Amino acid sequence: MIDSFLHWFAETLRQRPELSLFLTLGLGYCLGKLRLGSLRLGEVTGVLIAGVCIGQLGVKISDEVESVFFLLFLFAVGYGVGPQFFRGLRKDGLPQAVLAAVICTCCLLAAWVASKILGLGVGYGAGLFAGASTMTSALGVADATLAQRHIPEALQELYAGQMSVAFSITYLVGTITAVWFLSSMAPKLLGIDLQAEARTLETALGAAESEPGVHSAYHRFATRTYILQNAEFAGVSVGQLEAAFSGHRVFVEAIRHEGRIIDFTADSPLAAGDVLALSSKSAHLIELQPRLGPETDDSELLQFPAITLDVVFTNKRLTGKTLREISQLEDGHITRGVFLKSLTRSSQALPFNATTPIDRGDILQLSGSKRDVERAASFLGYADRPTDTSDMAMMGIFIFAGALLGAVSLNFNHIPLSLSTSGGALLAGLLLGWLRSVHPTFGQVPRPALWVLSNLGLTAFIAVVGITAGPGFLTGVREAGLPLLIAGVFSSIVPLTIGIYFGKYVLRLNPIIILGACAGARTATAALNQLQESSGSKTPAMGYSVPYAIGNLLLTVFGVIIVLLLS
Repeated sequence: MIDSFLHWFAETLRQRPELSLFLTLGLGYCLGKLRLGSLRLGEVTGVLIAGVCIGQLGVKISDEVESVFFLLFLFAVGYGVGPQFFRGLRKDGLPQAVLAAVICTCCLLAAWVASKILGLGVGYGAGLFAGASTMTSALGVADATLAQRHIPEALQELYAGQMSVAFSITYLVGTITAVWFLSSMAPKLLGIDLQAEARTLETALGAAESEPGVHSAYHRFATRTYILQNAEFAGVSVGQLEAAFSGHRVFVEAIRHEGRIIDFTADSPLAAGDVLALSSKSAHLIELQPRLGPETDDSELLQFPAITLDVVFTNKRLTGKTLREISQLEDGHITRGVFLKSLTRSSQALPFNATTPIDRGDILQLSGSKRDVERAASFLGYADRPTDTSDMAMMGIFIFAGALLGAVSLNFNHIPLSLSTSGGALLAGLLLGWLRSVHPTFGQVPRPALWVLSNLGLTAFIAVVGITAGPGFLTGVREAGLPLLIAGVFSSIVPLTIGIYFGKYVLRLNPIIILGACAGARTATAALNQLQESSGSKTPAMGYSVPYAIGNLLLTVFGVIIVLLLS
């Protein structure tokens, strides 16, 4: 009975390979939740293991399925990092971009040297580079490059299997070593106490960080009502009252005069006995009471509409200016009544203070009265309101145009060179993501949709890779398992070590920024998370965004170079 069921099950998967794809995704995501100590196995590793196991049944999936998902993944990656990539080419982001380029180049050279010394061929070598660098897209680009070299189909399949074996072994090695090295060894090489250095940087930024998903019961900003009794303010205008509290941002949100809630402007006079709704930092509001008058509970006066809104910063004229400089524009009218609750760059929350510069593509979470926040949003950029609509027309056109450009091949000494369709899709995503940050009238892809494109595209691609490589996986592990482990450790740690010293002695960057930049250049989100956990701070994310964007592009393109070097 059991044998009959297993035979029917295996035969069904072979006849309907689309079912095996979804089974691989489901099992892989379950495996990805498993932990090895403090390190989570991860979805990519989990899906790859599940795919290899299901591939033992001899399931065949069309290469076109793999290509479609891979193009979606690369486009989503490019779209997400586009603004930060072009920012990295400017003067203020250049040191971090240079550090990322050095680390990525060292990743390429280390994998090439290890492959040559240990006698690994082009298949194992390309998989080693992609896995030790934890850059899944490099695996797909390398595979596409081999397909353009007009080698026999049997040899093509052999190389593809070898790449999958090498990638599966070294990806886990690359992840573990990056997490361990950056959080444990790198601070010692830099000669710092990680937690103390992070606290020093936090103090300089005036920031206080909390555990992700957990927030303080304390409200940093608040609105309270006071009865104006101090003769000092009787007869002064609203604007004069707000300017009277030097060093504090205090705003009048609503006024009750002679029992009625009235409309007002900055020039409207105040009278003794008026009830004022004032917004500011909670600590400041407590300090105000002795100067104004007693606090009162006027719930009706607090019924004015207030919102918290995510705003994507796109104002070219203000790019690079600090929060203080922006707040002082036009005597503070633009940001009157508006408070910044959080600052996000490349999906990473950053600590900030008045001296923090703002870049295009940053997401500013603004809070305040609806009229004030809407005014500030229209000036600073565009409101990123919750939506489930994507600009599919632009997505389709850009992916097509990018992939078409990547398909163009030029011969150099009889060697076909091209970006490949996958590299073209990445560039298309970079361009559309940047254009969206500059001209927010088209190309919208909501963050939840982008997450689905990126994660489903990546894991579905890996699922097909694992299923295809399944039959020859065990043979490959027996042939090159130990050399790949050694090469994986070498190719992961050497570039990070060089990056640490290059950032410290050549670029003279802050140690916390160096650590975040190393994690970003290696696109090692797990390492960044461990850095934040070990330091008890979000400050490592400040060095992550630009190198992450540069790393995504360079390591993907280097998937072509490693094939050419080893061929």
